[in-house]
This record gives sequence, structure tokens and C-alpha cells, in this order.
Amino acid sequence: MLTIKLLGRFGLGFHANTKDVLQCVKFMLEAKMDEEVFIDFSELEFLYPSGINILVIVGKYLQIHRRCKIRQNFPLDSEVKNFLSESGFSSQVGVSVPIDTSILPHNDEYIYKLRKFSWMDDYEIERIIDLIEKELKLSSLVRFSIHENLAELILNVEQHSKSPISCYILGQGYSNSHRIRFCIGDAGIGIKEHLGNKYRDLLSKNASEAISKALVEGVTGTTGNQNSGVGLSNFKDFIRCCGGSFMILSDDGLYEEKVGFMGRVVRKQKLDFCFPGTLIDFVIDSAPGKKIFHRKERIPKEYKLIK
Repeated sequence: MLTIKLLGRFGLGFHANTKDVLQCVKFMLEAKMDEEVFIDFSELEFLYPSGINILVIVGKYLQIHRRCKIRQNFPLDSEVKNFLSESGFSSQVGVSVPIDTSILPHNDEYIYKLRKFSWMDDYEIERIIDLIEKELKLSSLVRFSIHENLAELILNVEQHSKSPISCYILGQGYSNSHRIRFCIGDAGIGIKEHLGNKYRDLLSKNASEAISKALVEGVTGTTGNQNSGVGLSNFKDFIRCCGGSFMILSDDGLYEEKVGFMGRVVRKQKLDFCFPGTLIDFVIDSAPGKKIFHRKERIPKEYKLIK
């Protein structure tokens, strides 16, 4: 039996502990055919949406491709235990997480529960945006842009990833920090293999280079006009305008970008293992009283948060 013990805070991105999560995923992917994998949540102190999503994606991959059986126990911390249940983790992995009713649960208004998207569902995308709007008070133009970008990301999975589980989405709003986090993950072929159909030189490079190329407008691995290289490019531009951060994990590469009033920080990392699919985690940041867009001179006046 392969045992994975989760400690402290568990999630990806600039505000989380990416290094520990990647080590955990690498260890999980060492599971052998038909092996039992036990995930020990007992000492976990905090879970990010990306932490839940990456466990589900890797777990589904191991179940499908290596016939592994995934088992887990539950956190001792009541708030983390309740969040596991409220986030939709219980229903998606087929376990029952006991709720501690002695503490107040998370406000359901600020959680978009883990859900498997198997096709474009406009109603569900609107529900996601409703959650974002509860915290960030969007103008109509910003709302339209978020809708457009989410739809493009989901469409990318449908058209390009060949994921046997389609994709999973999970999000949460943080009222104290005025921050929204969403994570979209699939178990598909990955960005490098997809772009490698057209840009053969990428196949010999680290996947972070393929991710960088995928963020350029017009770059696509498909021929013809189908979703021709606008999805990740538009997504990148939107986050750069908003202020926030995003992380893309695919194959053996990790790309992170953080944007704020002080400028832009980009980090690329070559991994010593291959992630089986693509995971996109993004944060939309807005401190009280500030516009969502930081490049004021280049953004129309109406393209801002209404505060």
C-alpha cells in the first residue's frame, strides 16, 4: 500500500505551498498497477481548490490507467473536514465525510462545488460567475469577459485534451482578502503533446516552453479555424489586466505568473515527473475600494469593478 500524508496547507500557486504539492503528486504517480493508495488527511490544516482538484485528477488517472484503489481518512481539523464535504469532494470520490455541526460551516455562497464538466454548460458557467460577483461586484463588461474566458478554457478541454474524465472545476471566494480562486483540471494529453502536432520542436523541450507558447495569440495545435489559438491567450490577457495570478501545470512543466500594482512576476519550472494532464489555477484579486484592472490608462473607464 502506498501512503500519502498531507501536512499543513495544501494547494498550488503563489499564495500556497506548490513544492509540497508537487512532491505529493510525484509520490502518488509512483503507484504500481493494482496498488492501494491511502491518502492521510488527518494532519491537514488548510485546503485550496487546487489542492482538492489535483488529488481528484491524479486519483482518477490512477484508477483508470493503473486500476488503483484510492482510500482516505479525514482531517482532525473540523473546518477542513467540513470544507472537504461542502466542496463536493465527498460526492465526486464516492466517500462520506462526517460533518462537525458544532462549528459554523463555510458560507455556501462562496464555494462553487467540485463538478465534472463533460460538455459546455452555459448555466453552470453563469453560476460560477455569480459566485465571483458576490465577492468582487463585477461590471457587465468584466462579467462578460470572465464568461468568455471560462467558456474558452472548458472548450479547450473538449476539443484538444482527449481527457477520459473531461474536466473538473472547483472554486472558492475569500471574503476577508477579496480574492477568488478557481481551478480547472483534466487528465488529457497535455499542452506539449497537443502543440507538438504542429510545432515539432516543442516535443524535445520542457513543457513549460510549450505552455509559454500556448499563451501567445494564434498559437494552436489544430488545423483550420476550430478554436484557433485564442483560449489561453485571452485568459492570460484577462488575468494580466485584472491583477491576480495564474498557474498552469502540464506534463513536466509548470508556468506561474503573478500580476499586481508592482508589476509582473513569471516563474517557469522543469519538473522531475510528468503530470498526467493539465491543471489551471487562477486567482482574481481585488482589495476593497480598488479597481479590478490595474492598467488604468489602457482600460476603458467602464471596464472595472463597481464599488
